[in-house]
Amino acid sequence: HSNAQATPRPALTAPTACATATAAATARHAYLPATIASAYGIDTALANGYNGSGHSVAIVSFADYYADDISTYWNCFGLSNRLIDVPVNGGPDPSTAATDGAEVALDIQQVASLAPGATIYNYAAPNDAFGFVDVFSTIAGDHLADVVTVSWGLCETDAASQTLQPLLMQLAA
Repeated sequence: HSNAQATPRPALTAPTACATATAAATARHAYLPATIASAYGIDTALANGYNGSGHSVAIVSFADYYADDISTYWNCFGLSNRLIDVPVNGGPDPSTAATDGAEVALDIQQVASLAPGATIYNYAAPNDAFGFVDVFSTIAGDHLADVVTVSWGLCETDAASQTLQPLLMQLAA
C-alpha cells in the first residue's frame, strides 16, 4: 500500500488558430481544431493533460504533399509534432502532391491538431494494386504506431480480404 499520489497533469487545450485561419474558417463556415476536439470529446482529454505525448500515430497515404503547407499550418496553430515520412514501395510519385496532396495534408494537420504531443509517421505508398496491402504490412511490421488512421479507401473487392485480414488482426493485437 502506497501513500504516494499521482502527479496531476497540466490542463491543456486544443491548438489556438492564428488570425488568418480564424478569418478563413469564419468566411467558409469551416471547423477549427478546437471545435473538432470538442465534438469528439478530445477537449476533455486535453483538459486532463493528455495530448498524445509519448504516443505515435501512423497515417496511411497514397500521395505526396507540400511540406510548406504543413509548416504554414503548424506555425499558424503553434504545433511542433515530430513528422516522419516513411515511403513504402518507393513512396508516391511527387507529382501526386498537386492532385491528391490536400488529402494527405489534411490528415497530417488533423492528427497534429488533435494529438499535438504525438509523433506522426506518414506511411506513403503508390496508389496502385500493391500499395494498400503493402502499407498496412509495413506498419504492422514496424511496430512504431499506437494508432493507425486512414482516410483513403477502396472497394473491399479490390483488396483481397484474405490478405488484409491477417494484417488488420496483427495491428489490433
